[in-house]
Amino acid sequence: MTTKLKIDLNEGILEVEGSETFVKMIYNDFKLYFTQDTKIVPLPKQITKPTPIQTSAPRAKVKSKAASNIQVKANDSPPPPLPTVDSKTETPDPIEGEDSVESKSKSKPAKSKGVDSIPSYDLVNDLNLAGSKNYPSLVEFTDSKFPITNEERNLVFLYYLQDIRKIDNININHIYTCYKAVHIRAPLSIENSLQTTAQQYGWIDISKNGKVHVTTKGVEYVERQLPKKVK
Repeated sequence: MTTKLKIDLNEGILEVEGSETFVKMIYNDFKLYFTQDTKIVPLPKQITKPTPIQTSAPRAKVKSKAASNIQVKANDSPPPPLPTVDSKTETPDPIEGEDSVESKSKSKPAKSKGVDSIPSYDLVNDLNLAGSKNYPSLVEFTDSKFPITNEERNLVFLYYLQDIRKIDNININHIYTCYKAVHIRAPLSIENSLQTTAQQYGWIDISKNGKVHVTTKGVEYVERQLPKKVK
C-alpha cells in the first residue's frame, strides 16, 4: 500500500511517496524543521532510503551425533545373515528359578486374603411358631427358659421344634427361622454355632445329611437346668 506525505514549508513543498514505514521515517527526520515558525530550512540534497532491518538467518539443521557418526563404507561387507530357527528344534527349558511367560499366563490368580463370605439362609415359610391351647408359642417358651448364649438358644429352639411341635427333619433353616421369630440376632455362621453346641456340650447331634436333633443330655439340660436359678 502506497502512502503519500505533502509538506508546505512556506510554499517550499516537500512531497514524499512510498511505504508507510518509509514516509514515517522521513517525517521523523524533518520533524525538527516543522517546529520552526519563520525560518525555512532547506531540504537535504539526498534522501537515503532506510536500510531494511536484518533478521537473524534461520538456523541450519544440525544432525545428531549419532546420525553424523553413522557412515557406511562402500568397501565394507554386508552384515552376516541372522541364523534361522528350525521349527522342529526344541525350545530350551526355562532357567531354574525363572518362570516362563507361558507359565505365568496360565497360572491361576492368587486368592484374596479377605474375610470369607457370610453364609446365607432361607426362612421356612410354612413353619408355624405361634401358640395354641395345647402348646405355647416359641416366644413364650424361649422367655420361660431364658437362654443366654447362642448354644443355649440353639438347644431351646431345637427342643421346642422336636419335643413340643413334633417336627421331623429339622435343619439349619429351621433354626434360622426361630432366631427371626424371636427377634434375636442369629450367629454369622449357624453351622459353626451348632458344631460348638454339639462338640463342646453334647446337647445336640448333627447327622451327615445336615439334620439336627436333641440328645438325651440336651433334653435334661432344658428341663432341669433352664432357666438357671439365680443364687
